[in-house]
Amino acid sequence: MKRNTHQQQTVLDVLDTFKGTHPTADKIYEQVSLYMPTISRATVYRILNNVAEEGVVQRVHLPASADRYDDHLGHHYHMRCNQCGLIFDVAMPVMESIYKKLPATSEYEVSGHDIVFTGLCAKCKASNKQ
Repeated sequence: MKRNTHQQQTVLDVLDTFKGTHPTADKIYEQVSLYMPTISRATVYRILNNVAEEGVVQRVHLPASADRYDDHLGHHYHMRCNQCGLIFDVAMPVMESIYKKLPATSEYEVSGHDIVFTGLCAKCKASNKQ
């Protein structure tokens, strides 16, 4: 891992304050800039890209949405609320047996998988009932 700069540590500290809500780079930048007003958006994006490549944080790719960042590194699944866009971890075991279901004729060498469930979070579900 590369040297941990003050800027990088601030980005990581801010990510930790989101407590599993998987913020976008823009949300992280907004918070970091409160502590470091002179930091550029490009610097925050670069730091996030670097720490994701180094495996310090996980980048969560979502179809038709900005990437999110997660400081929970273990392989796990995510849920995305269709109404508010909240992303959160799903507490269930990872299905390693899913690889056995792949066709033997596949030309791909599989290195992993990501599953994002979609639906309504508890808050949006409750507000829709009112």
